[in-house]
Amino acid sequence: MDSIPQPASSLLSGASVDAPSESRSKGTIAPVWHTLLLVASLLGFSLITSRSEHKFLSSHGHAPLYLISIAWEWLIVGYIAIGIRRRNLKLSDLVGGRWKQAEDALIDAGLGVATYVATGIMFFVIARAVGMLGNLDKTLQDSRQKLEFLVPRSGLEVFLFLALCLTAGICEEIIFRGYLQRQFSAWGHTAVVGIVLQSLLFGSSHGYEGATRMLLIAAEGALLGLVAYWRKSLRPGMFAHSAQDAIAGVALRFFLK
Repeated sequence: MDSIPQPASSLLSGASVDAPSESRSKGTIAPVWHTLLLVASLLGFSLITSRSEHKFLSSHGHAPLYLISIAWEWLIVGYIAIGIRRRNLKLSDLVGGRWKQAEDALIDAGLGVATYVATGIMFFVIARAVGMLGNLDKTLQDSRQKLEFLVPRSGLEVFLFLALCLTAGICEEIIFRGYLQRQFSAWGHTAVVGIVLQSLLFGSSHGYEGATRMLLIAAEGALLGLVAYWRKSLRPGMFAHSAQDAIAGVALRFFLK
């Protein structure tokens, strides 16, 4: 059905229709009210989680937090699927067509790795420019304080955390680079507007990570937006996004031991 999100395997394998035609890709992809409600929901959820996630974790533990986050991301994707159906679009249109041969999958995987590496370099450059590396010990302690609550402990939590990373890589790329970037680009009549606005919203939606890391996340959103625009596909970004979240979480888990 078009009104619910497709399985992750379908989105990544390219079991979808061909890329949307030029005429379909230029116009808005959903009603204005649909996009504004989505933006309000993302910002509201960011505000709520920035104030309550630590309290929720202390009361209920990691597993429920991961499961709620997974459900929330897919709920948003389902909402997007319903909205774009009004423009005769499907989620596969946002992802970017099908893989026609094995080489296409390898190219996207390679681009995903390159994007992951580029993101790490960009984080280092920005962190150094804003003085985050001036006192590395303090920076590490700040990151530990802000992100410790997300780090899995048990084997079950690690499994659910990796499922959350995969979900975030798929769903957030659909939400921000697939839906919002195309919608904002249509509103502003240029891809630059779409890339800038979705990246700012991407950073703002991670309120629980603090102001400094929100800046880094916004920059990451801009880079992922450029890759999606150039490749006409979300798959490299999905690979990079999922890998970054997973590797960072596992690394932080060992750092906290």
